[in-house]
Amino acid sequence: MNDLPPSTGALLELRLESIQFLARDTLLYAFASPAGAALPPCEPGSHIGLHLPNGLVRQYSLLEGAASRGATR
Repeated sequence: MNDLPPSTGALLELRLESIQFLARDTLLYAFASPAGAALPPCEPGSHIGLHLPNGLVRQYSLLEGAASRGATR
């Protein structure tokens, strides 16, 4: 059961699981719920805003949703 809010702009607290180098100036960041819960569904190409501790918000594109991989990423 998904105990996280649906993707309606709600803030989620996530843990950075990994960073992969894909190409020059291109990194892949993988996030997961600290509780291990499934993340809300999304469509490839969707965007998220990452709220940093210093108050900045960085925008990132999503490559794929958890449903397309069968994993909680």
